[in-house]
Amino acid sequence: MSRIQEHLEQWAHNRRFISTIQPDFPDWIVTVAFYTATHAIESLLTAGSAKPRSRHSDRLEILQRERRYQKIYERYWLLYEICHVTRYSAQPDRWYPRDQIKKDVIEGMVYPIETSVRKLLAASNPSVVMAEHSVIELAGPLKTTA
Repeated sequence: MSRIQEHLEQWAHNRRFISTIQPDFPDWIVTVAFYTATHAIESLLTAGSAKPRSRHSDRLEILQRERRYQKIYERYWLLYEICHVTRYSAQPDRWYPRDQIKKDVIEGMVYPIETSVRKLLAASNPSVVMAEHSVIELAGPLKTTA
């Protein structure tokens, strides 16, 4: 299996996983959303280069440097920052608000990154064409304690 295919499969795998995360774990929803975008981007970068990237800083540098990746970079950088706070802060009040994750993180960052990646993959040589993904549905409402 090619490395591109591995990233494509992990991208799809992470998308499916987001929908299974219970709403009282918004930190994990944001984290998996970030890694969903990361594997989408890795599939694109792998299609254009044989050099593997294992550090987020390397990926961000490539995205920032290449003009064709500018739209991806802007959203990915913001998603990286949100995820970084979420992953490393032990203060849930600093995490991204659960009720805004769908609109801001999934629809505002992940979907546009995926759309750009798909377009660039289709234009790559050799072309990588893939089917559209389904909508990411987040699991039910937050549980309230009485």
